[in-house]
Amino acid sequence: MIIPHSKEFYKSKLFPIPHFEEYSDGLYKLKESYNTENLYDFYLSVKGGTSDITLCTDESKAEEEYTIDINENGVKICASCDKGFYRGITTLRQMIYGESEISFGHIEDKPSLNCRLWMIDISRCRMSKLEEIKRVVDFVSGLKYNEFSLYMENFCYKYPEFPEYSEGYECLTCDDIMELDAYCKDRFITLVPAINTFGHLRSWLDKPELKHLAIGDGTRSSATINPLLDESLEFIDKLMNSVFPYFSSKKAFIGFDEAMELGTYQTEEICKEKGKVNVVIDWLLKVIKLATEKYGKEMCGVSQDMFVAEPECIDRVPKCTYMTCWGYSQTQTPLIEAQCMLLNSLGIRYCASTSTETYEALTARYEQAFSNIRSNLEFGRKHNAIGAIVHNWGDGGHPQHLVWDYLPTAFGAQMAWNTGLEQEIDAAYFKSEYVHAAERYLDKFVFGAKVSRIIYQLGNYCLLEPERIHGATVCARVLTSPLSQNYYPYFFDMEEIGEDFYFDNIIDYMSKLIVKIDNIDFSERYKREIIVNSKMVVLGAELAKVKLAHCVTQRKADELCRLIDWIIKEQTEVWLMSVYPEGLQTFIGKLKDRRAELLSMVIK
Repeated sequence: MIIPHSKEFYKSKLFPIPHFEEYSDGLYKLKESYNTENLYDFYLSVKGGTSDITLCTDESKAEEEYTIDINENGVKICASCDKGFYRGITTLRQMIYGESEISFGHIEDKPSLNCRLWMIDISRCRMSKLEEIKRVVDFVSGLKYNEFSLYMENFCYKYPEFPEYSEGYECLTCDDIMELDAYCKDRFITLVPAINTFGHLRSWLDKPELKHLAIGDGTRSSATINPLLDESLEFIDKLMNSVFPYFSSKKAFIGFDEAMELGTYQTEEICKEKGKVNVVIDWLLKVIKLATEKYGKEMCGVSQDMFVAEPECIDRVPKCTYMTCWGYSQTQTPLIEAQCMLLNSLGIRYCASTSTETYEALTARYEQAFSNIRSNLEFGRKHNAIGAIVHNWGDGGHPQHLVWDYLPTAFGAQMAWNTGLEQEIDAAYFKSEYVHAAERYLDKFVFGAKVSRIIYQLGNYCLLEPERIHGATVCARVLTSPLSQNYYPYFFDMEEIGEDFYFDNIIDYMSKLIVKIDNIDFSERYKREIIVNSKMVVLGAELAKVKLAHCVTQRKADELCRLIDWIIKEQTEVWLMSVYPEGLQTFIGKLKDRRAELLSMVIK
């Protein structure tokens, strides 16, 4: 018997771990043979019932709630609707995967958080192809996510209103979006559109014909649109018209965050007069009115960072708006809870938002990822969040492959579906069992071999680095920045923190794990993705040593140049398997720059 809220609860063989499981003596032998390799195909084959499986409608159950009973008569799944049956069949697939008989038992299950969204960044260089995105949809479907979104910050899509900006290269089209929308819907996932309407508009506002819409003096790049101009709203209208009609979702992300330039230049006086937050809300009301009245969308993605300075002004935000409460990297746990408490106290609907922490890490920062996911979603559950969002971000050229996102994505799925015990002094280790459960799931259903623990270790190399930096790792920063740059604003000073032995340890650590992963028989594609990213870390550590010495021998330079050449070739080949060519050269260009710098630093 597995009792909820006990140590036994974390020994479940299912994932996400259900809220209640109870097993008894006895086995039911399946009469039919089932193809369980693909979840959706399995669902189609059993949704009408079989000689082993009966589906029973119980209208008292919530939308995604289900029960499973297994006895001598077979398997009975009860739910109120198709969505609930899909969740139950998802669990059943795991139970009979590779099995001809299953234990008698009873399962009761429903999600802790109703909205569970995974967002993929297809903007910043890694413009994933449609088939790759479908593969990710299948992956998150098996983890019981029920929403999916494409983060589109720049020209990763053929915007109908702006065809000139993607002319001459391949990317997603309107037809692709509609096909993906239907694909998600079949798997009981809502595909939610995402655009930016305030900050994060640098790619657009850098265009000569749009530059006048930016907050600034025109002499430097700006990412924030000027909310005081009527023409700004006209631009946002065109952006919405290019995206919203191709998504059937009633919700839409409007990316209302990090308007860094607000309060300067054209907006300085009005922000002093009215208060910055009131200027924010004035613009938000215009955007919401446009989106709801013209496009019929409910707004989400309004970030708490725009309101924390003057929380009393949040009362002006329409109650139909979904806000996001996010905290990434080294955001302090008390700050996350304080923000969740504030939004809850004000009656604001919000989602607890976190990330996979793979961006600007080359592999990942798993220790940080699990801490943030755990804190955000526990506090979200405690303070009445309506859902959870797990983001995949792509800063720094997005060289890391999606294989690094699987483990935190699975962990986030568990925390959103079944948050589990609250942290207590004598139970703080329990959530580590969620990590191990996620690893077992991935090894069985994704990799087909025991590799997740090695991936976990490769994704924690930053624990060996001499410094913790926000939103990045030292090795990644060194690899992507000029070797001649002595000081990294807001990050670290290599002259003060650097010592060779830190980087020697990283090189030795990563090299040994690369050999381990290379010796395991599993997907060649995944293996290549893991190894090429791991060797980037090795290169970053080697370059850190060169940077500290201010010079390099000819022999060492030749060795590192060979490694750079190999990474460029391998990254290009693996990238093109699933990603459009546009954007690849951003990171490759950084590697070529490091190569040239190395040769210039050779001891004469």
